[in-house]
Amino acid sequence: MRVWNRALEELTGVKAADMVGTKEVWRGFYTSARPCLADLVVSYRHDEVHNYYSSCTNAIYAGDTFRAEGWFKLRGRRRYLNFEVTPILDGAGKRIAAVQTLHDITEQIEDQSREQSLLETQADLKAKVSKQ
Repeated sequence: MRVWNRALEELTGVKAADMVGTKEVWRGFYTSARPCLADLVVSYRHDEVHNYYSSCTNAIYAGDTFRAEGWFKLRGRRRYLNFEVTPILDGAGKRIAAVQTLHDITEQIEDQSREQSLLETQADLKAKVSKQ
């Protein structure tokens, strides 16, 4: 791990000093050791994404960017995170590293869930009215 910014510190509760220079990114998000999405991409194991991101709503390969998303419990709060990884290639086209970003899209997902719930309630009310 080369960069662990203040936003990641606040999201995970893990200090940059404890992450930079290690291969323990998993500690920020999981309770036991496992590969993160960037590890899978760099080691050409993208076919295993679904094995590790079982709670994901989406894990796809699109061009050179890999994506996975799902619910995580961080610092006692449920957060819905979207991870994106783009490999860095050497001159021969071999993956040697990766850039991984994440976006906390919890509010967007919760808004969609509330909207879906309202639409379902509206449909139920329409059905009851039409029966009368």
